[in-house]
Amino acid sequence: MPRKKARKIKTSCYIGIDNGVTGSIGMINDFHETEFIKTPTYKEQDYTDRQKIITRIEILAFEDTIWEWVERCDRVKVMIERPLVNARMFQASVSAVRCFEATLVILKQMDIIPQVIDSKEWQSELLPKQPKAKRVKKGEEKEKKKKGEGAAKLKAASRMIGVKLFPEHEELIMQTNSNGKYLHDADGILIAEHCRRFYR
Repeated sequence: MPRKKARKIKTSCYIGIDNGVTGSIGMINDFHETEFIKTPTYKEQDYTDRQKIITRIEILAFEDTIWEWVERCDRVKVMIERPLVNARMFQASVSAVRCFEATLVILKQMDIIPQVIDSKEWQSELLPKQPKAKRVKKGEEKEKKKKGEGAAKLKAASRMIGVKLFPEHEELIMQTNSNGKYLHDADGILIAEHCRRFYR
């Protein structure tokens, strides 16, 4: 079915996409209207060497979310974080690349060319500076970092700044599971904010 054309308003729209099936999408316009959602996904069986369940982007829901903003604004800028590719994290890398490619296809169908950035670009502008590792003196034992400690600190900083800048989305940003573990961060809306500030 053909889409209904919405009445465009003279404003720019900035869309930030935190790549990945556990990512998020943030939208901001010049009137400071915002939307922030978890990336829509679904699970299905994947038959390769062995049967397993994988998560994919829910294409129609993803496209509808973006389209609502594209149709209302006369200028649209989309920014997406490039995927993690690490041989030591093979399964996570495959999932990230699969999600990235699906997103590019969706945007291509909408005639949108996204700006692809590295996570460090927006993090260095919006998140607090992470303390540098202490220099180890001769004879002292180097302090061992716990696995995933750096990523956990970045996620915590993302939530803190996300709630500060966008308190209207605190419920989603600070959502936890039954064990008290945080389920999300604010990366998508922060990428959109970075886009609004530096790519006008």
